[in-house]
Amino acid sequence: MKIKTEKELIRKQMAQKRNSLSQNELLKKSALIGEKLFSLNEFKAAKNILFYMSLEKEVQTWDMICYSHKLSKQIFLPLVLKNRHHLDIARLRNIETPFITGSFGVKEPEYGSYDLVEPKELDLIVAPGLAFDYQGGRLGFGKGYYDRLFANGSPNTLRFGVALDFQVISTLPQSKDDLPVHLVATEKRVILCNPNSLIGSI
Repeated sequence: MKIKTEKELIRKQMAQKRNSLSQNELLKKSALIGEKLFSLNEFKAAKNILFYMSLEKEVQTWDMICYSHKLSKQIFLPLVLKNRHHLDIARLRNIETPFITGSFGVKEPEYGSYDLVEPKELDLIVAPGLAFDYQGGRLGFGKGYYDRLFANGSPNTLRFGVALDFQVISTLPQSKDDLPVHLVATEKRVILCNPNSLIGSI
Protein backbone atom coordinates (compact mmCIF):
# COMPACT_ATOMS: atom_id res chain seq x y z
CA MET A 1 0.00 0.00 0.00
CA LYS A 2 2.88 2.36 0.82
CA ILE A 3 4.45 1.89 -2.64
CA LYS A 4 1.09 2.49 -4.31
CA THR A 5 0.55 5.72 -2.34
CA GLU A 6 4.06 6.98 -3.15
CA LYS A 7 3.53 6.24 -6.83
CA GLU A 8 0.23 8.11 -6.89
CA LEU A 9 1.84 11.16 -5.28
CA ILE A 10 4.64 11.18 -7.88
CA ARG A 11 2.11 10.72 -10.70
CA LYS A 12 0.17 13.73 -9.49
CA GLN A 13 3.27 15.92 -9.15
CA MET A 14 4.63 14.98 -12.56
CA ALA A 15 1.28 15.45 -14.29
CA GLN A 16 1.00 18.94 -12.81
CA LYS A 17 4.51 19.91 -13.97
CA ARG A 18 3.94 18.45 -17.41
CA ASN A 19 0.59 20.18 -17.82
CA SER A 20 2.17 23.56 -17.02
CA LEU A 21 4.22 23.43 -20.23
CA SER A 22 2.95 25.23 -23.31
CA GLN A 23 2.55 23.14 -26.44
CA ASN A 24 5.33 25.13 -28.09
CA GLU A 25 7.73 24.33 -25.22
CA LEU A 26 6.76 20.68 -25.36
CA LEU A 27 7.36 20.47 -29.12
CA LYS A 28 10.80 22.11 -28.80
CA LYS A 29 11.84 19.78 -25.98
CA SER A 30 10.48 16.76 -27.85
CA ALA A 31 12.56 17.69 -30.91
CA LEU A 32 15.70 17.81 -28.75
CA ILE A 33 14.83 14.42 -27.24
CA GLY A 34 14.45 13.04 -30.76
CA GLU A 35 17.91 14.33 -31.68
CA LYS A 36 19.41 12.58 -28.65
CA LEU A 37 17.62 9.36 -29.57
CA PHE A 38 18.69 9.42 -33.22
CA SER A 39 22.35 9.98 -32.26
CA LEU A 40 22.59 6.69 -30.36
CA ASN A 41 24.41 3.83 -32.06
CA GLU A 42 21.84 1.40 -30.69
CA PHE A 43 19.04 3.36 -32.34
CA LYS A 44 20.96 3.52 -35.62
CA ALA A 45 21.40 -0.26 -35.58
CA ALA A 46 17.77 -1.07 -34.73
CA LYS A 47 15.51 -2.11 -37.61
CA ASN A 48 12.18 -2.81 -35.89
CA ILE A 49 11.16 -0.01 -33.52
CA LEU A 50 8.05 0.34 -31.40
CA PHE A 51 6.99 3.92 -30.75
CA TYR A 52 3.98 5.09 -28.78
CA MET A 53 1.46 7.59 -30.12
CA SER A 54 1.71 10.50 -27.73
CA LEU A 55 -1.11 12.15 -25.83
CA GLU A 56 -1.27 15.94 -25.75
CA LYS A 57 1.11 16.47 -22.81
CA GLU A 58 3.48 13.56 -23.38
CA VAL A 59 6.82 13.77 -25.17
CA GLN A 60 5.66 14.12 -28.77
CA THR A 61 6.63 11.20 -30.99
CA TRP A 62 5.04 11.76 -34.40
CA ASP A 63 8.03 13.62 -35.86
CA MET A 64 10.30 10.87 -34.47
CA ILE A 65 8.13 8.25 -36.18
CA CYS A 66 8.23 10.10 -39.52
CA TYR A 67 12.00 10.61 -39.36
CA SER A 68 12.56 6.96 -38.42
CA HIS A 69 10.45 5.93 -41.40
CA LYS A 70 12.69 8.05 -43.66
CA LEU A 71 15.64 6.11 -42.22
CA SER A 72 13.96 2.91 -43.48
CA LYS A 73 13.10 1.70 -39.98
CA GLN A 74 10.10 -0.59 -39.67
CA ILE A 75 7.57 1.18 -37.44
CA PHE A 76 5.43 -0.60 -34.86
CA LEU A 77 2.74 0.84 -32.60
CA PRO A 78 0.97 -0.56 -29.52
CA LEU A 79 -2.74 -1.39 -29.53
CA VAL A 80 -5.07 -1.88 -26.58
CA LEU A 81 -7.77 -4.21 -27.85
CA LYS A 82 -11.03 -4.69 -25.98
CA ASN A 83 -10.98 -7.18 -23.09
CA ARG A 84 -7.20 -7.74 -23.47
CA HIS A 85 -4.79 -7.01 -20.63
CA HIS A 86 -1.70 -6.66 -22.77
CA LEU A 87 -0.54 -4.52 -25.65
CA ASP A 88 -0.87 -5.96 -29.13
CA ILE A 89 1.87 -4.91 -31.53
CA ALA A 90 0.89 -3.48 -34.93
CA ARG A 91 3.36 -3.25 -37.78
CA LEU A 92 2.43 -0.29 -39.97
CA ARG A 93 2.16 -1.09 -43.64
CA ASN A 94 2.31 2.60 -44.53
CA ILE A 95 3.24 5.71 -42.56
CA GLU A 96 0.22 7.49 -44.05
CA THR A 97 -2.24 4.97 -42.65
CA PRO A 98 -5.49 6.44 -41.22
CA PHE A 99 -5.74 6.66 -37.44
CA ILE A 100 -8.64 6.37 -35.04
CA THR A 101 -8.95 7.22 -31.35
CA GLY A 102 -8.61 4.02 -29.37
CA SER A 103 -8.58 3.10 -25.69
CA PHE A 104 -7.53 5.81 -23.21
CA GLY A 105 -7.76 8.41 -25.99
CA VAL A 106 -4.62 7.15 -27.74
CA LYS A 107 -4.49 7.22 -31.54
CA GLU A 108 -4.22 3.81 -33.17
CA PRO A 109 -3.98 2.71 -36.81
CA GLU A 110 -7.34 1.90 -38.35
CA TYR A 111 -8.30 -1.77 -38.39
CA GLY A 112 -7.04 -3.46 -41.54
CA SER A 113 -4.09 -1.08 -42.02
CA TYR A 114 -1.59 -3.08 -39.97
CA ASP A 115 -0.31 -6.58 -39.25
CA LEU A 116 -0.13 -7.96 -35.71
CA VAL A 117 3.26 -9.36 -34.70
CA GLU A 118 4.85 -10.89 -31.62
CA PRO A 119 6.77 -8.58 -29.23
CA LYS A 120 9.89 -10.69 -29.81
CA GLU A 121 10.18 -9.15 -33.29
CA LEU A 122 11.05 -5.76 -31.80
CA ASP A 123 14.64 -4.53 -31.64
CA LEU A 124 13.85 -1.42 -29.63
CA ILE A 125 10.91 -0.10 -27.61
CA VAL A 126 10.51 3.66 -27.10
CA ALA A 127 8.48 3.84 -23.91
CA PRO A 128 6.55 6.70 -22.32
CA GLY A 129 6.42 7.37 -18.60
CA LEU A 130 5.34 9.91 -16.02
CA ALA A 131 8.70 9.50 -14.27
CA PHE A 132 11.97 7.57 -14.52
CA ASP A 133 14.88 7.12 -12.14
CA TYR A 134 18.61 6.62 -12.62
CA GLN A 135 18.34 2.85 -12.23
CA GLY A 136 15.86 2.62 -15.11
CA GLY A 137 12.78 2.49 -12.92
CA ARG A 138 9.71 3.65 -14.82
CA LEU A 139 6.40 5.01 -13.55
CA GLY A 140 3.47 4.77 -15.95
CA PHE A 141 -0.25 5.15 -15.37
CA GLY A 142 -0.49 1.99 -13.28
CA LYS A 143 -2.09 -0.36 -15.81
CA GLY A 144 1.06 -2.46 -16.26
CA TYR A 145 0.84 -2.66 -20.06
CA TYR A 146 4.48 -1.80 -20.72
CA ASP A 147 5.79 -4.02 -17.93
CA ARG A 148 3.95 -6.96 -19.49
CA LEU A 149 5.26 -5.97 -22.91
CA PHE A 150 8.84 -5.84 -21.57
CA ALA A 151 8.38 -9.26 -19.94
CA ASN A 152 6.99 -10.82 -23.15
CA GLY A 153 9.64 -9.39 -25.46
CA SER A 154 12.99 -10.79 -26.46
CA PRO A 155 15.78 -10.50 -23.87
CA ASN A 156 17.70 -8.69 -26.63
CA THR A 157 15.06 -5.97 -27.11
CA LEU A 158 16.32 -2.60 -25.92
CA ARG A 159 13.97 -0.47 -23.80
CA PHE A 160 14.49 3.29 -24.09
CA GLY A 161 12.49 5.78 -22.05
CA VAL A 162 11.88 9.30 -23.35
CA ALA A 163 11.09 12.03 -20.84
CA LEU A 164 11.34 15.70 -20.03
CA ASP A 165 14.37 16.26 -17.85
CA PHE A 166 12.34 17.06 -14.71
CA GLN A 167 10.67 13.66 -15.02
CA VAL A 168 13.92 11.94 -14.04
CA ILE A 169 14.27 11.63 -10.25
CA SER A 170 16.80 9.86 -8.03
CA THR A 171 14.71 6.85 -7.01
CA LEU A 172 11.22 5.57 -7.78
CA PRO A 173 9.30 3.13 -5.59
CA GLN A 174 9.27 -0.19 -7.47
CA SER A 175 7.40 -3.47 -7.09
CA LYS A 176 8.52 -6.93 -8.24
CA ASP A 177 6.57 -6.65 -11.52
CA ASP A 178 8.20 -3.34 -12.54
CA LEU A 179 10.84 -3.84 -15.24
CA PRO A 180 13.48 -1.18 -15.91
CA VAL A 181 14.44 0.60 -19.10
CA HIS A 182 18.02 0.49 -20.27
CA LEU A 183 18.30 4.17 -21.07
CA VAL A 184 16.41 7.47 -20.76
CA ALA A 185 16.74 10.30 -23.29
CA THR A 186 15.71 13.80 -22.19
CA GLU A 187 16.08 17.17 -23.87
CA LYS A 188 19.31 17.73 -21.89
CA ARG A 189 21.04 14.35 -21.63
CA VAL A 190 21.11 10.61 -22.20
CA ILE A 191 21.13 8.53 -19.03
CA LEU A 192 22.49 4.99 -19.19
CA CYS A 193 20.38 3.32 -16.50
CA ASN A 194 20.85 -0.39 -16.79
CA PRO A 195 24.19 -1.16 -18.39
CA ASN A 196 24.69 -4.71 -19.58
CA SER A 197 25.92 -6.57 -22.65
CA LEU A 198 23.09 -5.12 -24.76
CA ILE A 199 24.23 -1.53 -24.68
CA GLY A 200 27.59 0.22 -24.74
CA SER A 201 28.72 3.22 -22.77
CA ILE A 202 27.56 6.64 -23.93
